[in-house]
Amino acid sequence: MTTSDGDLAKALAEMLAVANTLLNLNAKTWDDLVDAILPPRLALLKQLAVLCEKQMLACRDSKAYFAACVMGAAMLEAFLLLLCMLNQESVKETHCYKGRIGKRAADFEQTICCFGFEDLVEISAELNWVPASLIAADWKTALPETFIEIAKERRPNMSKAERIRRSESLVVNPAYSLMLLLNMMRNRIHPGRWVRERHVLKDENAFSEWAQVALVGAAHIRDCLLKHSQQDLIEMTKRAMHARVIEVANPARSIKKK
Repeated sequence: MTTSDGDLAKALAEMLAVANTLLNLNAKTWDDLVDAILPPRLALLKQLAVLCEKQMLACRDSKAYFAACVMGAAMLEAFLLLLCMLNQESVKETHCYKGRIGKRAADFEQTICCFGFEDLVEISAELNWVPASLIAADWKTALPETFIEIAKERRPNMSKAERIRRSESLVVNPAYSLMLLLNMMRNRIHPGRWVRERHVLKDENAFSEWAQVALVGAAHIRDCLLKHSQQDLIEMTKRAMHARVIEVANPARSIKKK
């Protein structure tokens, strides 16, 4: 016996109504319900990740690949920051986090929100949130060759040895390198960087080839981070719902705690 889409939608709507009653909420969708019971900072990061993803796809579909890279990097940064918030104890043990804060005590959420995209990428590499196996074998062959070709044209100040070193890193950990590439593309939005690093804008489609490569990588990485964040968000939501039910059922106890 199978359940039709209509029956499933009806069942979910009925469950949502029960959840709204139990939690004293008025959520229109399950997504709204999750946002309502999550801590505000986590709900905000989740919303930002979704917003940036939509903007990235809109730019990509319009063939505005440079703009798509900007939003793609912002999307991954929001996902990584969300994962850091959901896995505070693990993040605190990374070399990257310890290296940034040293021996001083620090409020985790305030501190991690000051980390840049590259710092978050380093943390994700240490915790293996984006494994090297994410990228297919044929990509590992094509990426280094493409990088050397494009870097030679777009980064004339980069030495041959540095181009080779970076291309080799794409083979060792392509997902990690693609996130750094995406960040590099995003940083090109600063006009001053073009002047300082002596880049040349030959035409309006400058480095669009490499931008498209970065975007394909961003989609793969997004899927991987999404799986991690969904699992962690489910656990967080369960705990938040349990606490909210107790609060609604025992308001006097909740007031006393405060």
